[in-house]
This record gives sequence, C-alpha cells and structure tokens, in this order.
Amino acid sequence: MKEKFLSEKQINEWLSLSSIRSYESLFYHIERDNRLDLSRIKETFNLENVLKFFQKNSHKWKDTTYNFYIKKFRVFLKFLHREEKIWKFYETLKFKKTDKKLPKHISVEDLQKIFEIIDPEEQRIIRFFLFTGIRRFEFANIEQKNIFLKKWEISIFWKWRKERIIPIHRRIYDDIQHMNFPYSLRKIDDLRLKIQKKFPDFKLHNLRHTFATTMIKNKADIYSVAQIMWHASIDTTTIYLSMDISRAREEIAKFDLSF
Repeated sequence: MKEKFLSEKQINEWLSLSSIRSYESLFYHIERDNRLDLSRIKETFNLENVLKFFQKNSHKWKDTTYNFYIKKFRVFLKFLHREEKIWKFYETLKFKKTDKKLPKHISVEDLQKIFEIIDPEEQRIIRFFLFTGIRRFEFANIEQKNIFLKKWEISIFWKWRKERIIPIHRRIYDDIQHMNFPYSLRKIDDLRLKIQKKFPDFKLHNLRHTFATTMIKNKADIYSVAQIMWHASIDTTTIYLSMDISRAREEIAKFDLSF
C-alpha cells in the first residue's frame, strides 16, 4: 500500500522528489511504531493508534515538524479511506498552533539579477510563473491545446484533476506564442538548478508568492486572489495580507471619527 500511495503521488500529482522523500520520512516513523502495521491496515490504522503515534513522537518533534507530519498523515489516511475503506477520521487530527511564517517573495531587484543570467526562452518561463501564480506541476501539464489566446485564458488541471482557468496577463501574451509547450519537469528543474547556482535560496514556488503579494499590494480583492491562486481555503490567501504593511497604513489613515 505504501508503494501504491507513493506511486500515485509521483505519477498522478507530479510531486517532486523532495516531496516524495517527505512522505518516505513519514513512513520511516510509521514502520518503527509498534502499533501501526502497514501489512494490517484495517486492524491497526484507527484513531486511537494514530493519536498514540503522535503522542509518542511529539516530545522529540518541534511544533512545525509535528504539523508537517500531521499534514502528511492526513493525506495518507484520506488515501486509505478511499482504497481500504477505513473509518474517515483524518480530519480529527489537529494541528498545533504556531506563528505563521510569511511566504517568501522575490524583490524586483533580485528578479532583474536572475533575468541577467538566463536566456530569452528561460526568461519567458520565469515570466509565465510570475504572471500566473501557477504551480510547478501545473505548468508541466500545459499543452498547446490548453491555450486559448482569443479568450485570453489557459485551461489546466490542478491537484485533484479539477479544471482551473488562468487569465492570460498582457505581459505574457506575446511570450506564450513563442513558448514550446509542453515543458518537461526536467526542463523546469534544470532551470531552477541553473538559477540556484547564483541564487541558492531561489525556489519556483516563491514566484507564486510574489504573484500573490503583488496582487494584494495592487489592491486586488482577496477573494479574487484566492480564486486565481486556486486556494482550497480563503485562510491560505489571507496570510498575504500580513505582508502588505503599506496597505495597512492606508486603511488606518482612512479611519476617522469626529468627536
């Protein structure tokens, strides 16, 4: 069942090697637990045993690590509910409260430096990420048939194979006509590694954060941003509000009472 789960994640959801390793890390702990048994899933994977698993490990994990494994475990339990018909209790597993970390975005200055070390085709790819807020595996899933220039939109499939419509920004309209879709994950990762040689902290996902941050700074409606980003919950989108201090100052300046 472990192999089937990992295979599904890698093939159907286009997860990166690092993401697959994060699930392998979870299985490492599961396989060393004396209550949970992957060969006897229906008998051992119940709420009591899973809670005891986290209780046993909580003392040696930081809160962020604890939440990391809760998130991964919930995904695996959801898979088991579908495949093995175990009781649907994954939502019962609660996260520990932690201070939210602000998403990292890329400054204009750093973007300019990045564009200096990549070729025109690579620049078009980076601009595409920057002006769509797209995820890595979504980008790799785009084919020419998904692009509708006359409608100014792109149709793609996201995490759970649901269709997602992305508006085409005028800044990348011409770029798209010179791009050779589809792009392989290897091509995308090679570009990331090339940039990381000069900028070690660079991540493609930070372009997504930059997109959302810029939208908020330009006073885009939070619900519109959530829809464009295709966030499952508006709570995910609201974290970008915390990053725009200048907007907070503007809102405070509007507040006035005459008395």
